[in-house]
Amino acid sequence: MDNSVQQQPVQQPQPVVTQQPATQEPPIVSKHFHFPRVILILLCCLLAALVSGVIFYMVGKAQGQLSITSNPVQTIVKTKSIPPVTIQPPGAQNPSASSTSAQTTNWKNYSDASLHFTLNYPSNWVESANNQDVSSVNGYDFTSPDYTVNSADPVHVVVLTGSKLTILIEANNNFSSYQSYKTFLENASNDSSVSPKAFKNQTDTTVNGVPVLLLTQGSIPGITDAAYAYYNGSTYEMYIQSASNQDNLFTQMVNSFQFPKAK
Repeated sequence: MDNSVQQQPVQQPQPVVTQQPATQEPPIVSKHFHFPRVILILLCCLLAALVSGVIFYMVGKAQGQLSITSNPVQTIVKTKSIPPVTIQPPGAQNPSASSTSAQTTNWKNYSDASLHFTLNYPSNWVESANNQDVSSVNGYDFTSPDYTVNSADPVHVVVLTGSKLTILIEANNNFSSYQSYKTFLENASNDSSVSPKAFKNQTDTTVNGVPVLLLTQGSIPGITDAAYAYYNGSTYEMYIQSASNQDNLFTQMVNSFQFPKAK
């Protein structure tokens, strides 16, 4: 062998190393999921504010109800006013009757010697005879001191001031009862002074036990109120001439009338 040839070192084959791609380890996930801390704090604040608001509302409402209950005067309730009702014991006198009686206390009393009737009238009025063309009719006038009329029209008397009450009593056997006399009056013409149709109000009443037809607010010139009765074979006619409405005065005078005792 040729020793001149230098022996070259034998290179050992390098093992081929295959680089594996780096594997990423999976993220560690907590067993319990949590919101971020900031969001959690905001939710807690919002919940606390809501709970506080509800508490304050309930407390305020309770205090308001307590205030209304403890101060009933401050609560205004609009209701329909009802007038007080006064209950009088049995036998008690009517206040209006007492007032009427007090107004007529100082009145004069007229007593007729021939026909035996009586009447109360105001103390400053004057009684006089009312002479009628018919001899069977007895007439009486009771006149206030300020009574004046328009004498220019003697048919339709116009009262300017004051009042005058006239009473006409006539013995009349043409009627059998108060009802027949009333029927006669109702059948009279509308423009007659005795016609109930000439008055606004018509009332059947009694005066000291005697039936009386009371008429008020007349439309006939010179006559404002009238009253008619038939008693013991005679007709009774009472009427008032007045410058103003004297319903109350006339009614008081009529109610004071005392019919003569039956024969």
